[in-house]
Amino acid sequence: KEYDMVCTSLCGIFTEQRDLTAGVGFAADAAIAYLKDSVDFAVQVGAPYIIVVPSPVGRTELPAGSSYEYRWENAVKNLIVAADYAAQKGVLLAVEAINRYETYLVNTLEKAYAMVKQVNHPQVRIMADLFHMSLEENSIIKSLRMVADKLILVHVADNTREAAGLGRTDFKEILYVLRDIGYQG
Repeated sequence: KEYDMVCTSLCGIFTEQRDLTAGVGFAADAAIAYLKDSVDFAVQVGAPYIIVVPSPVGRTELPAGSSYEYRWENAVKNLIVAADYAAQKGVLLAVEAINRYETYLVNTLEKAYAMVKQVNHPQVRIMADLFHMSLEENSIIKSLRMVADKLILVHVADNTREAAGLGRTDFKEILYVLRDIGYQG
């Protein structure tokens, strides 16, 4: 407030100990509690969004003896619980797809969109990160158009993970698409 700065979002940090894909038990409960605490903190700092990576960052393969479907269903169920709490506080959860070198569950906007549709909760939307998209999307433009109705945040970074203009990303085309789809973030 002193410097007239706005906090646009909080970025959740999801680990093996705070894992939305875990079944009933410590890691799943810890992930839900962490999100609830993050929602409370978001309210305190005026952040309308919390970025959620549904599986632990740093885990690039399924846990042994587990299935993708099982982990997906757990993430969906746990996101619904967290979203119900977020709804009470007026905070939105933004599912982020991050690249396969950092996590295993949601790597593309198509998967993020499928998860958000399955969660089917008004507090759960999508965050698109142009760096991760440069690694995973066949067409950043088509992917942004596909998720337009659920898109609430876009992280702007070049394909090198540096500031815009220091890599090969065509930001002019991306900005035109964001305008065309009515993105207001």
